[in-house]
Amino acid sequence: MNKSNYEIVIALGTNENQEINMRTAKQLLRQLFSDIEFTKSIWTKPIGMQSERFLNCLAIAHTKHREPQISSALKRIEIRCGNTRALRTVNIVRMDIDILLFDHQRLHEKDWKRSYIKNLMKEIDSIRERAEQAKVSSSNQQQ
Repeated sequence: MNKSNYEIVIALGTNENQEINMRTAKQLLRQLFSDIEFTKSIWTKPIGMQSERFLNCLAIAHTKHREPQISSALKRIEIRCGNTRALRTVNIVRMDIDILLFDHQRLHEKDWKRSYIKNLMKEIDSIRERAEQAKVSSSNQQQ
């Protein structure tokens, strides 16, 4: 079965040149997804490593592509932001982009338990509600 639009929620995080790397990743993601919307960015302490603070946000978008294609595209964006395995071994994460939700399937289950993810998901829910209200309003105007 081939769907026309899969909903995806992605998580972004960076602990080096945080604001610049986040801005770069967002610009690249806007080129990939025409309808992408981002939550606010928040600062968090590193989890499971010693490093600078992380700047994190979530995003919601829709795509006709399947999860493996999207994962590959997101890895390419990480690389364009300067992410390398060598840097990761010394706890430098220039950009980490993970798919949390793909077409109602939750991925990276441990991330869903993190308080900042739970808080940012509330903002994603608000974005969804606004989009649904806009659809209803548009439908009513066409009648």
